[in-house]
Amino acid sequence: MTFRSGEVVYTGRAFAQDAVIAMSGGLISALVELITNADDAYRDRAGSIDVTYATREACPEGVRAIVSVTDHATGLLPNDMERCFTHLGGETSGFADGEEVRGLFGRGAKDVATFGSAVFESIRYVQNEIPEYLKATGLLVGDPVYSRLELQRNGSWDMDYRKAKDLDFISLTTEVGDVVFRSQVVIMESATKSVTKPETLAEQIRRNALLRLLTQRRQVNMRVKKRATVENFGRLVYEIPPRTEILQRELDLGDFGTAKLTMHRLVSPTQEKVSLTTDCGILVSSGKSTFENTFFRRNEPELSWFQGHLDAPQIMELERVRQSLERQGSDTSAIGDPLFFRDRSGLNGSTDLYSALKAAVDEVLDELITDERERSRGEGSAQLENDLKDAMQALNRELDDALREIDDELIRGALEGAEGEIIVIPKRKRITLGAKATLTVFTRRAAPSEGPSTVIAHMESGLRELIHIDVNPERRPHERWSYEVSRIVVEANELGSCVIGVVDTETGASTTAAIVVDIVSEIDREEPTQLRWKSPRMSVSPGNSRHAILEAPANDQGSLRVQLRLEGEGIALPSNEVMLDLNDQGWLQGAVTVTGISNGTISRVLATAEIEECEAEFECRIPLNIGDPSTQVIINREIRSSAQGTLRTTDSGWELTIYARHQALSDLLGEIDPLTNRFVNEGRPEVRIRFAEAMTSAIVSFLISREWAARPDADEFSDPEAVMATRDARVSKWLPLIQRILLAQSSGTSF
Repeated sequence: MTFRSGEVVYTGRAFAQDAVIAMSGGLISALVELITNADDAYRDRAGSIDVTYATREACPEGVRAIVSVTDHATGLLPNDMERCFTHLGGETSGFADGEEVRGLFGRGAKDVATFGSAVFESIRYVQNEIPEYLKATGLLVGDPVYSRLELQRNGSWDMDYRKAKDLDFISLTTEVGDVVFRSQVVIMESATKSVTKPETLAEQIRRNALLRLLTQRRQVNMRVKKRATVENFGRLVYEIPPRTEILQRELDLGDFGTAKLTMHRLVSPTQEKVSLTTDCGILVSSGKSTFENTFFRRNEPELSWFQGHLDAPQIMELERVRQSLERQGSDTSAIGDPLFFRDRSGLNGSTDLYSALKAAVDEVLDELITDERERSRGEGSAQLENDLKDAMQALNRELDDALREIDDELIRGALEGAEGEIIVIPKRKRITLGAKATLTVFTRRAAPSEGPSTVIAHMESGLRELIHIDVNPERRPHERWSYEVSRIVVEANELGSCVIGVVDTETGASTTAAIVVDIVSEIDREEPTQLRWKSPRMSVSPGNSRHAILEAPANDQGSLRVQLRLEGEGIALPSNEVMLDLNDQGWLQGAVTVTGISNGTISRVLATAEIEECEAEFECRIPLNIGDPSTQVIINREIRSSAQGTLRTTDSGWELTIYARHQALSDLLGEIDPLTNRFVNEGRPEVRIRFAEAMTSAIVSFLISREWAARPDADEFSDPEAVMATRDARVSKWLPLIQRILLAQSSGTSF
């Protein structure tokens, strides 16, 4: 037996692909990285950070813009610069030694080269003893050393160093005798990323949640260089909006200790959902690091009133331990998953620490939401709320039929009823840059053929270097359909889209498939990596049936037989097995029919295929129908939401909220009468018509989002225009009926 061993080679191409992912947020991602690095360099000392934006007219030919970040902390000598910016995966920041700096898995500022190149320049003085490698240059103790390292997008680099000259101090805009370090993002004309305007970039730095605490305690200045002028933007700092502190609480995180949460109520609510630039949200930080601005996956509109800060020191402490174990090559289970992502996209939601943080914060948010709803409700509009509730009840049966049709849709295999001589699945595939994806080809056969596959694939349109194509030479007959199965593997090399042609040379039949290469994949359509239930927790009412969907990765047969085992007496299964078939999205899928038997019970179904298994939980209960007496209708007087209304499920049933401060309603409603505590115009016909539109909008938005989640590849959602057409069709169905009901109530007639 021949034996070989070695290590995986990390190529320049892999470096470039990782850098693209790390900088997926655009130029602001690079600036967050470089500004926080400069802050780390100062440690606890005072000092400012300067950002300079050189526009195209101030740059060399072939360069669209250069953005630099300069600090006067310590600078770097040549060997230190090489170690910091050319060694991947190493610990260079002091993070592992317990220093209060950010730890980003040895990538740091290297990733900014994805925009074209990154240039690092420094002047530092030789202290105490001259390093051996500097002696040949004639440098002496006390001399200033100028170092320059340029890192290309593909990972190649060049560095030179020498005794610093007066011109070096001038070019780095510092005084002779100072230490200085400058990082530059060089955005080439050939770069795939767009250039952010300097005014936009300045605003992004001011408002970015990852920099807010930093800019409050350290001065960050910005200027813009043009051909012959320099414009000073001054200090960039987040302006805290008017707010009132409402609580400080120590949160119990169980085995992870405690964290401190401070919450404020804003004078005016924000109009957007929580993001890195909104005033609402909770900043999650650990020491000097801020990870995200979040409500921990909560999106209730009442949260737009609140801003908070969660300080959890254990995040960095535990990540330091985890990275130490990783460097030592410990067992994978002992190392665990990273607590936060190196692309600064936030905390890792799959860790136990994240779950503990979310559970503790959820309790506080539940309190705030309840208080806000009580605050926003006005007793004087109770009659209007009751009228809306009556309208919901009148639509009860039709709305529930629509909901059941969405939830219980039977997913059928892609080959069921297919007549084509050659079929490729999926017809359209979106993949991440640098990733591989598999397409499955079915060719119709009267009888199985022998020998290698006669399927070939070629680039039909698009960039020739966009993808690499391999066809699996093996072909197998499908065990249930009159097709043979072949496989195509594509690997994404560049960003863009293309069409590949697929031909069966034996029959001459041909088809095509579209490939889109993007920076990030479509999370909502993520392929299963193992056997799984699409919804691991479902409910079913006594005497009724619904379909639970099982999914699995595609295999060579294009189908998979799954065994089912029922635990509990609350539901019934028609069979103890189900066959999964290839669906239009390129993986295996099948439907399990579940019938409710006993109200108030919970049953489990264990699905097993080969060596994999997964479990789903089914609650049998009498449903809370949309519009039934438990439905709650709220006219919110305070939140100026971007939506006219929302429909959602709660623990006690359904809840419809109409936002009276929406611009389409506020002018028509008029002021609140202090004697009746009602809007002066809420009973007028034209106002009732607008409420009907708001109510319809909320219902249609809910149904469309539910349907989109269940059938993301349906024609109704193929593009924005199709979504709008689908929405218009739903509105035209429900709006006339709701209008008639509310107008009849306002005129005192019965419906």
